[in-house]
Amino acid sequence: MTSVRLLTVSAAAVALSACGPGQSTPPAPTTPPPAVANSAAQQLCDQLQGALPDWRIQTPSLTHPAFNVLVQAWGLQNGVTAQIVSHRALVDDVTTRQCAQTRSDALKALELPSLAAGLVGLG
Repeated sequence: MTSVRLLTVSAAAVALSACGPGQSTPPAPTTPPPAVANSAAQQLCDQLQGALPDWRIQTPSLTHPAFNVLVQAWGLQNGVTAQIVSHRALVDDVTTRQCAQTRSDALKALELPSLAAGLVGLG
């Protein structure tokens, strides 16, 4: 029991030592999201746009797996699968930048708060 308390206290001390003066939590990482070529971003937008008619008439039990397959195939085709695994919001970042309306339409059709929230099996 004493060793568990010591371990807990040690872990808390290490976490707090990473904080700067006056900070109560460690600073957030400042690593920018991975870059995706404009042509790859446009390809994702085009694929999402093409899937929308089906997604609008299907239930989430069908659209969510279809969305995952689309993103995984896009990631493989463009060599960004590892980037998606480490930063799921990459799909949101790319579509917000490249095709905000298509992203909005996809979120509505997929009934998701974010595209990242719909990704499963990556990571």
